[in-house]
Amino acid sequence: MLFDWYVVASKSCCTAENIISNANVAQLQAKTAGGGSYRVFEPDMNKLLLLRRHLETELRISFRERQLELQYLPISDLRTGEVIAYEALICWQHPTKGLLSSESFMELAEETGLALDISHWALEQACLDAMQWVRPWKVSVNIPTKVVVSQSLFMQVSKVLESTRLPADRLELEIKEDVYYENVDRVKKLFTELQDMGVSISLDEFGAGHSSMKALLQLPINKVKILSDIVRGSESSQQDLLLLRSIIGLAKSIGLKTVALGADFNSQQMLIKTEGCDELQSSIATAPSIQPLKRQEGTEVHDKATAA
Repeated sequence: MLFDWYVVASKSCCTAENIISNANVAQLQAKTAGGGSYRVFEPDMNKLLLLRRHLETELRISFRERQLELQYLPISDLRTGEVIAYEALICWQHPTKGLLSSESFMELAEETGLALDISHWALEQACLDAMQWVRPWKVSVNIPTKVVVSQSLFMQVSKVLESTRLPADRLELEIKEDVYYENVDRVKKLFTELQDMGVSISLDEFGAGHSSMKALLQLPINKVKILSDIVRGSESSQQDLLLLRSIIGLAKSIGLKTVALGADFNSQQMLIKTEGCDELQSSIATAPSIQPLKRQEGTEVHDKATAA
C-alpha cells in the first residue's frame, strides 16, 4: 500500500536537513496514531523519539538476557466452573520498572521487527510449559498480526509442536480482529491449514476498533473472545448489552464458542452466563499446577528454549 506524505514548513524555520529530520519524527507520530492521521512537529516529539529508541534498545537487551516471562490467565467453562485452558501472557521483568505487561511494549516490538522473535519464543515456551501441567489443559498463545501475515507462522507452529511434543489439539492461537483487513484469502488459507493440523483459532478482543461481523462469518475460526469493555459495560449500558447479545447470538448461529474477558465480579459472571456465553477468562494470573517429577526438567527446558 502506498502513502503520500506532504511537508509544510516556513522558509526561516530551519535547514533542509532539519526539515527532513523533523518531518520523519512527525511522520512516525502519525503512523503510531493510525491511518488517516497527521501530526505537526513539536520540539517535545524529539524527546518522545529518544525515549522510544531507548525502550527499543532495552527491549532487545531484555530478550537476549531472558528478562521476558510468561504468566497465565485461567479460562473456565461457565457451565461447570472448571478450568479448561490457560492463556499465556508475555511480561517483561524490567530491571528498574518492574513487571511490565505486553501492552506496554509489544506494539513497539511489532514496529521494530522484534515481534517475530518474541512471538516464536512465547509459542515455544508456552508449549513446553503446557507439557509439564498436571492436566491436559489447552494453552492459548497470542500471535501478533504481523506474525500472522509473515508467511512463516504455519512452519513455526509445526516445528514447535514437533519439538515440544504438545498435541496440536491442546494449542490455541489468539489472533486480533484487524487480521481481517490484511490479505483475507491468505489468512483464510493459513487458518484452515492450522485447523487441519488440529490447532484452534480464536478471534481475540472482538469488539475493539473497526469490528466487523464479516470477520466472524468469513474467517475459519473456532472461538470469539469478547472485549472486556463490552463485558463490563453490559451491566450498566444498554448499548453494550445489546452488542454482547448480538456477538453471542451470531457466534452461536455459526457454531463458534464465546469467551467473556474481564468479568471478574459475580454479577458480571451471572449476566454473561444468562446471556449464553460459553467460557470466562479471568484477569488474574494464576500459575497452573506442574507435575512434581517435571519441575526440575522444566527449569532446564526453559533455559534451553530461551537460549535458542
